[in-house]
Amino acid sequence: MKALSNCLRLLAIAVAIVTFGSCSDENDYYWSPLIGDWVLVADEYGPVDTDQNIFSFYGDGSGQYVDYDNWGQSYTYDIYWDTDGTALYISYAVDSSA
Repeated sequence: MKALSNCLRLLAIAVAIVTFGSCSDENDYYWSPLIGDWVLVADEYGPVDTDQNIFSFYGDGSGQYVDYDNWGQSYTYDIYWDTDGTALYISYAVDSSA
């Protein structure tokens, strides 16, 4: 009976290890602190006071970028983003209708 109890205890530990240890890191974007809306407050020319550009980062590696021209007209672009260490890479989606 003692051997059966030890076998059941080992089996329970093995099941627990497999169950709790099987989580995968396939969705790295989902856990990124970048997800959400980010407002551009300064660029290479200094602070941005009006019509601030907005980056929206989504959990699947896509997003949108809102830009304004000199007359206040807004333009929205689809983007893709990825990180590598401390670097953020942003690429614009190709417009297939052009």
